[in-house]
This record gives sequence, structure tokens and C-alpha cells, in this order.
Amino acid sequence: ASDNSGNISQLSLTVRVEPPAFSLTGNAIDGYLIGAKVILDTNGDGVNDLSAVAYTQENGEYSLGISQEEFSMIDADSNGIIDPSEGRILVNGGVDSTTGETFYGTLMADANASVVTPITSLVVGLIDLGVEKETATEMIASKLGLSGGVDLTTFDPLENAANGNSVSTEILIEGARIASIMKQTEAFVSLLEGDDYIPGSASLAITAMLADKIHTSSNDSVNPLDTHTTEIITQVITNEVSNELFTSEEVADFAQIIQATDSLHQTLKATDMNPIEVAAEVAKQQLAVKQEVLDALEEISDGAGS
Repeated sequence: ASDNSGNISQLSLTVRVEPPAFSLTGNAIDGYLIGAKVILDTNGDGVNDLSAVAYTQENGEYSLGISQEEFSMIDADSNGIIDPSEGRILVNGGVDSTTGETFYGTLMADANASVVTPITSLVVGLIDLGVEKETATEMIASKLGLSGGVDLTTFDPLENAANGNSVSTEILIEGARIASIMKQTEAFVSLLEGDDYIPGSASLAITAMLADKIHTSSNDSVNPLDTHTTEIITQVITNEVSNELFTSEEVADFAQIIQATDSLHQTLKATDMNPIEVAAEVAKQQLAVKQEVLDALEEISDGAGS
């Protein structure tokens, strides 16, 4: 710019972008989820407590940036890390890269986890009940019949399946069982509630009730997925939906659909397929569930089905 005498002045503006002081990185997995929203919830209210959110990229990768000020507020005991009790990662939505289908539900993991899966959701559920993280992973492994010695909050079952790790087979199957219950219940409750439904609430309720069953029956080795699924989904629907919006017969019919899907996943336990083949078959089964069950529920919701 110049004045009336022709003198020229210049204004220099420097914009400084401060990089995050810390970051939480990992992979969101029900199949690798792409485009899923990732937040950090520090008080269990389901709301993001950081100034920014993240979205998953290829292979479900995410990176949540945390400023120094945010970290100081979250690290309540000032030990230099975000403890499992100080925050949980929530993943919602996105697309399952193995099936190309939208992910219905919300997954959780503690802030120290490097994977977010249906099974890590149970870990958070037990932490919420006052169980230490290490004990929670041991309880889950015992109840679900998983091999010991594996950190369920860092174990990527798809990567390990590709490397031929046989433990991934167990985790893939049990994870698929949990995920299918979540996704089908999400679709059913959404059908009943319509626009009033808050996405993710049913799957979080499923997680909480499964964790409670593991916690209250810790002295036996019975898998709650084998014995309590109908009870859990019935209770979730009753808690989430007004009674006038459904009948007991409809819930019973839905429970039978859930059981049929679960039986399909369990057939993989008796096969001699290698881990890569199991991973591929899990993806096929989940796609079949989406196409045959979830699509039917969506059609009913839209008035196209009966």
C-alpha cells in the first residue's frame, strides 16, 4: 500500500500452526473401517473432549492430536500418560473395506489401545465396571475361549491373519459374533424409533450388558454369547425403545434372526481353514448378514418391505 506521497509500506503476516503435543494412533477394525469418525471421550458421556476429531484412513488408521493443554487436563494423576480410566476412543460409522458396506454401530477402546474392535469395546465395558485393564483382557479371553498371552487391545486380527497367526482365527470369529449382534440390533432399534434414534446407542448398550455378564459370571467359563444373547438384546430393546413401538412377538422373531446369524459365524470354529481363509469367510458372512437381514429391516423402515 502507498500514501499520498507515494511512500510504500508492507505488512507481513505470519501464521503459526502448532503441531499437536501428543497423538493417539491406531486402527479401527470390523474389517478395516474407512471414513469412520474417531473421538476421545474422557468422562463416559459419549462426547468428544478434544478440540478436533479424526477420521479413519486406509487400513482403518487414525491419529488423534492432543494439545499440551488438553493433555494436562486429561492426565488427572500427572503420570505422563492417559490411563485406561482417563479416556476411551470411540469410533462411529465409516465403511467396512472388506465388504464395502456401511458400518452400523459404535466401537470403543481404552486410550492406550492401538486397535479398536468389538472385543476392545468389551474391555472398556469392564473398565467401566471397575476392573483393571489387564484383568479385563484376561476375563474376556477366558470367557470367549481365546488363547492367552495376547494383548487384545494391540492385536490386529486382519494383519495377523495375513501373517498366518492362528490366534487371529479365534479373535475374528468372536469379534464377528459381537459385531453382528451390534449391527443387527442397531438396525432393528433404528427401524422402531425412526428419526428419534441416536446412532450407536444400541451397540453401546449391547457392549455394556455383555461386559456385565462377563463380570458377574467370572467364576465360570461359559461364553455369554452362547447363553445370554437373547436376554441381552431383549433387554436392550426394552430399555432403548418405548413399549408401544414393538410387540414381544416382534422381539422374539428378531432374536431368532440374531441366533441364526450367530450360528453361521460359529460354523467357522469347526473348519480347517487357515487364518486368511477364515478372514475372507467372515467378510462373506458379514456381507450376507447385511444384504439379507439389515437390508430387509431398512426396506421395512422405508415402507418397502412387509
